[in-house]
Amino acid sequence: MLKRWQVMVAFILYGTAVLGHATDIAPNHQQYQQQWQQLVDKIAARTEISFEKKLALYEHYLQQLKQEYAQQPQQYYQQHSVTLSETHQCKGRPAGSTKNCGFRCVVRPNKAMYTTEAWVTFSGDRTKTTVTEEKACLKLEAKGNVKKEGQVTAIFKYREGYANYKTISEADTLFRSFYPDIQSLLTE
Repeated sequence: MLKRWQVMVAFILYGTAVLGHATDIAPNHQQYQQQWQQLVDKIAARTEISFEKKLALYEHYLQQLKQEYAQQPQQYYQQHSVTLSETHQCKGRPAGSTKNCGFRCVVRPNKAMYTTEAWVTFSGDRTKTTVTEEKACLKLEAKGNVKKEGQVTAIFKYREGYANYKTISEADTLFRSFYPDIQSLLTE
């Protein structure tokens, strides 16, 4: 039979707000499951303290485990970047009028990433350039029998806030996976 504090632990785990899904929790799953089980067993063995103190101890040490877990993926998100390039070509009209070939852009792979002007390079021909945190674009126009070609390259990195949010989310999901389904706890 489950103890009252074990059910409360399940509520703490399942009540933690999770705003995303874990991506790579499998590599550390077994290591942290063992540490978590040792924590639960150690607290359960302490019969001299009250239920409330057990919950407080559990929450305190669980946060320490989550922070330890979060350091590794957080470094990944802070160091990870994606470099994208786009080539644009424009061939003018023989009659001599200007042909507007429009913009070609590289766009961030997901909303958690951004770029800056310092991380964007343009090479070759260009009529106009645009850089925002979401994308980097170049525009080409050609006049006469001329062929123009340009390229835009941008580096996109994760926002610092996203790295913090994502690792907390992954830690919550990982540690929540150690406890059986909350429904089965409530029916026993």
